[in-house]
Amino acid sequence: NVLQKRGIVMEDQAMETAVLDKLTKICLCKAISRATIKNAIANKADTVEKVQQATGAGSGACCGRRCTAKIEELLHLDQ
Repeated sequence: NVLQKRGIVMEDQAMETAVLDKLTKICLCKAISRATIKNAIANKADTVEKVQQATGAGSGACCGRRCTAKIEELLHLDQ
């Protein structure tokens, strides 16, 4: 059945995205994953500052120089 196959493909893609989100680090200093950032955004952290406060991102050695743009990008994707 084509619909079942498409459902399986969509489930595989969702699972692959979830795994990649857990493995991809947004904040390298604190090893904070993309999944953690997305979770904060899903829980109403709608600014970079709120995401940083909720996750600890941006509080490492680089003071957010490496992760702030990535957080901004994820916030824009959520809109």
